Amino acid sequence: MKLISEKLNKLFFHKLSKYFFVSIIIAISYWIAVIYSFENSISKTMIIESKNIEDIITKKMNHTKKVMELMISEIIKNPQDTESIDKILQNYQTKPQFRSSMSWTIFSWTNNDNQIIVDTKYRIMKKPFDLSNRDYIKKSSKNPGKFFIGEPVYGSTSKKWMIPGGIGVFLNKEYIGSITIGFEIEILADIVKRELSDSNITFYFISSEGRPIFYTKLNEAKACNYFDNALMLPDQIGYAYENIKHFSKEDKFLIKIFGKRRNAIYAMKTEEYPFVIIAQYDKNALEKQFSKYLIKSLKLAFLLVMITIMGIISYKSFKNERK
Repeated sequence: MKLISEKLNKLFFHKLSKYFFVSIIIAISYWIAVIYSFENSISKTMIIESKNIEDIITKKMNHTKKVMELMISEIIKNPQDTESIDKILQNYQTKPQFRSSMSWTIFSWTNNDNQIIVDTKYRIMKKPFDLSNRDYIKKSSKNPGKFFIGEPVYGSTSKKWMIPGGIGVFLNKEYIGSITIGFEIEILADIVKRELSDSNITFYFISSEGRPIFYTKLNEAKACNYFDNALMLPDQIGYAYENIKHFSKEDKFLIKIFGKRRNAIYAMKTEEYPFVIIAQYDKNALEKQFSKYLIKSLKLAFLLVMITIMGIISYKSFKNERK
């Protein structure tokens, strides 16, 4: 009798260990699926929001480029007449009530010596302002009809932090000047923040040279003031930038750390213009969301394991009854 009892116990523990092993395999597989699903969900949100920012900025700049091209088509009719150029610039000046949606500051006409001689604010300038050292002017003066964006500057005439740009104007293959414009950074940041939907993501908008232009999140935006210490990027954002700047525009960069220090960062280069967008998911929000996701998943995993074990037991019992 004792021998039979021992055999039954061994058989019971043998079957139990098999069920336990199956349960462990199911639980591990499910855990991997849970991690992947959560990472994928967070990544997808960051990518969609980053792309949305790129689309907003690109549309604003492309629209501005078309306006500048219309101005050029009028200026080349009489390029030496500063009064005529002044009238053209005034006609295209943004009215104050539309400035929050247009984002540009002041149009200027720069002559072939790279001097601003006409400006929508100061009109025909008595003392021309030299732009010879500006990167976008150097490129514009050598490339007809192309729109070049420069590094962020404090506007020489607008007196505001802006992203400058210019289109070189050529007549009979000879450079005669440039139409220049500045995109007011504060307004751009404000436009972007209104289009965001996830309050847990902070976005850093950075120039191709690594200078932070603005950072924003839902209902919050700040333009970087280069008179203060806003030039420093947070360590992980700086690390993301250092990696993405070596990539082609087709490449994307995503940091996903799920361990003791959970973090999620996404970086991308914009397609048409020389900018980098870096998105960082709030660490505390990530932790809370992961915990909630984990609890739900563990409940489902436990239920799945129990159903699987019960199914195996039922199948074994049914099989034994048929014997």
